[in-house]
Amino acid sequence: MNSILGDLYRNELNLWDHPSPDDPKYRELEKKSCSEEDYFKNKLSPEDWKRFEAYDGILMDISEIDETYAFSYGFKMGALLMTEVFLDPPQ
Repeated sequence: MNSILGDLYRNELNLWDHPSPDDPKYRELEKKSCSEEDYFKNKLSPEDWKRFEAYDGILMDISEIDETYAFSYGFKMGALLMTEVFLDPPQ
């Protein structure tokens, strides 16, 4: 069994490579998203569709930056919590 630290050191840990959530609401939203995308693809001109795809790419980039920041912030808060636990043991 590999350790998380070993995988991290060897750059074998990819947090983006994980299974999709099993939440039924996730699946429902995913299907609805595909349906809406098909609707707009059929309604828009080819030029407008390309612009819409570029806009969608921008939203994905924003989401990735936000998720990366949230993960980093949460990880730091967890580390600070553990530091506090070890520095201030119960009386």
